Amino acid sequence: MDAPQKTPLRDDDALAPARAPGLALFDFDGTITTRDTFLHFALRTFGAGELARVVPALASVVGWSTGLIDTQHAKEAVTTRLFGGLTVHDLEARGRRFASRHLRGLVRAGALERLSWHRRNGHEIVVVTASFRYWIEPWCALYGTGLICTKLDEEGGVVSGRFDGPNCNGEEKARRIRERHDLSRYEKIYAYGNTKGDQAMLDLAHEGHMRPF
Repeated sequence: MDAPQKTPLRDDDALAPARAPGLALFDFDGTITTRDTFLHFALRTFGAGELARVVPALASVVGWSTGLIDTQHAKEAVTTRLFGGLTVHDLEARGRRFASRHLRGLVRAGALERLSWHRRNGHEIVVVTASFRYWIEPWCALYGTGLICTKLDEEGGVVSGRFDGPNCNGEEKARRIRERHDLSRYEKIYAYGNTKGDQAMLDLAHEGHMRPF
């Protein structure tokens, strides 16, 4: 019996990088966690008395955290009053304390199970959130995930409270994901969200899940 003939590799096949098995994109607030973490961070970190000075902007925060509104102007009104003038070092330290003391209790068991499933299958995992890195970055480091998030201006080591670029929500989530990742490299893309602000991210995926946990 003649030996089966092998189809020779083309030059572009030999040079093409191997495809990664999967990419898993997770929204954070309300998807991985049971609630919006910004308000919880602000209350735990600054206290009710400190929050009193941002009362004029809190009405906007309520609308933003419940999904009724999501504008950069509304969020900047709060972050400028609350974070403006703090050093990056100080805000990072507050974020680490919050992550170690309080964040674990806000995380959904189902989300952790799904994260573990993706890790076992060798998938790259990325948290994509409109929140800020200061308290989410330590959590991501603990669980070995990447992070795409809204950025605050940190000129000269001091936080102004103003945004450094657009709010990472809606179409901006999808844009930032495509900017960071070549989606054609992945055999399968998964995405998990809980509001309409996650829909553009879910639309990038082969398998998108709204409010899965």
